[in-house]
Amino acid sequence: MMRKPPQNRLPEFIAQPRRGLWRLAAPMMAGMSLHTIYLIVDFFFIGTISDDAVAAITLVGPLFFVMIALLNGMATAFTALVAQALGRQDEAEASRVASGSFGFSVLLGLAFLAMGGLGGQGILRLAGASGVVLDLAWAYFQILVFTVPLFFVSGALRSVLTGAGDAITPMVIMGIATVINLGLDWLFILGFGWGIAGAAWATAIANAISL
Repeated sequence: MMRKPPQNRLPEFIAQPRRGLWRLAAPMMAGMSLHTIYLIVDFFFIGTISDDAVAAITLVGPLFFVMIALLNGMATAFTALVAQALGRQDEAEASRVASGSFGFSVLLGLAFLAMGGLGGQGILRLAGASGVVLDLAWAYFQILVFTVPLFFVSGALRSVLTGAGDAITPMVIMGIATVINLGLDWLFILGFGWGIAGAAWATAIANAISL
């Protein structure tokens, strides 16, 4: 069972600020490095399918980068609000922020789900997809779009933990999800021969496990 993070680590950070800074920053840097490694290896597996599959992922990628940018902005706000509340010794406010972050992330995720599910093909056409590339891009996109709410909620919960001074648990979760994703890429693409849909299912399952 995963350990319960401490409610307030402010006294520890005040006593040893340099150590506290690195205890927050190092896991976050490690988590981002794992994500970069995942993207590189994921493209390798997709590249074994076909050139059209790589072109399809290249078109879908910017759409999800917009989502990731919004998620990062949202996560930064939640982290700061939780940290400020705990810094004021107001754990009730920190709890309210955590609850609000959960609700807001659900609503934002559902909004992206609705936009992607209803207008995804049109967006991909505007991005330049056509023919086989459009079919592949939509096969990938329509699977991932249904896990967008899970992705947003998971990101919000990680930001709350970081704001409470626990950056290690989010890093561990991201590491586990990355390893699972890459393992499922190998199984679904090379083992089962599911093609680009296999890459999408691998990411979707990893997102669900991360949450």
